Amino acid sequence: MMIMLMDVYRVFLLRSVCGIKLLFVYCVFLLLCVPAQAESEKTTCLDCWSPNLLFDIEDGGIEQTMVFISGYGYGLNSSNKVLIAEGRENYFCNGGKVIDSQELVEILNENLNGQVTAEQVSSVITFGLMKKYPCNEKFL
Repeated sequence: MMIMLMDVYRVFLLRSVCGIKLLFVYCVFLLLCVPAQAESEKTTCLDCWSPNLLFDIEDGGIEQTMVFISGYGYGLNSSNKVLIAEGRENYFCNGGKVIDSQELVEILNENLNGQVTAEQVSSVITFGLMKKYPCNEKFL
């Protein structure tokens, strides 16, 4: 019985070692091939948009500023979708078209420069969307 258990253990150990070697080969393949492929995709993108910000929200730098703008855009789109579904009015009427970060940055760049607060950004976006997508005179 003890000899049989030793044989089972040896087979298990041999398979484990082969499995680990195979896993190692896969990992090396992924490490070498995937970044090279991703890098080549970056260089072939002709219609990519890179933000050129003329403002900085509360000294957060480009990354934090873009995170704020992106989140703000998601909130606008979500609330707009709900209001349209409920047949209620919004302060801007764009027919349910998605408002992306690029559109928000364009509105903000037209009206802001340098260090700004989140409140200023919110106000500029609100009035910028009201001007670009007017609903009626009630909100103006």
